[in-house]
Amino acid sequence: GETWSVPLRLYHFGKQAAKVTVTVEAEPALKASVKESSVTIDPEGRVDGLLDLAWSEEKMPARPVRVKVTAKADGMPPCVAVFRISTEMGDVSAAEQKPVKAARLESQWAPSSSPGKVGFLVANGEAIISAELDPGDRWVYPWLKVGPEDRPDASYDGIRFTITPQEGSAFHHVMLREPNGATYVASLGQVPGDGKERKVVVLFDEFHWAGYSPEDKNRKLDLDAIGGITIGGNPKEDAKFRYKVKDVEWVKFAE
Repeated sequence: GETWSVPLRLYHFGKQAAKVTVTVEAEPALKASVKESSVTIDPEGRVDGLLDLAWSEEKMPARPVRVKVTAKADGMPPCVAVFRISTEMGDVSAAEQKPVKAARLESQWAPSSSPGKVGFLVANGEAIISAELDPGDRWVYPWLKVGPEDRPDASYDGIRFTITPQEGSAFHHVMLREPNGATYVASLGQVPGDGKERKVVVLFDEFHWAGYSPEDKNRKLDLDAIGGITIGGNPKEDAKFRYKVKDVEWVKFAE
């Protein structure tokens, strides 16, 4: 519901003043306009303006959205600038979602971690993980078993879930595993255990094959063969590590 004003700078390198008309085009997800569509620029001069962008309430695609600005002056070829607006997909409403129903069942999870004490339970559909890990290479990655009825088809764009890191700063990752053990991983980066709830979207094209897992013959994540999901982390400095995960689902966005 907000309008974002983007600086727009027009240069003219000619020897005479130029009357310039500025137009802007954007993909359906955005509304775009310029504050002043007609300006006069002095010889070898510059005019600073503003380009207003707002969400059009169309569905947002799972990719950057293009904006095109064109400046025209009589007797000169048009000048064009194209840029892209990226979106935090966790803040975007999906066009369609498919909940992973198994994520609400504790029996479908298999806790997995480096040596130490680990607690795991599912309450009200939320997986709650707590650990006090021994020194060394610390990690916690509980695996969720995914059956055929919970898998996405090729039309889906990625996975969405809500994670609440509660204690221990960690490098969090999401992994998807095929039946032969081939694993694809995407990183969320280092996340502090600050108790803040985060809605996260990871697109399938952000996953890459994990070289420590069995080789995948086609070197490609097959959505209809996903057999496992894990959402966890590597707390390098902190022995105590707690976080919660809920609302695991596959999502698709606009075309």
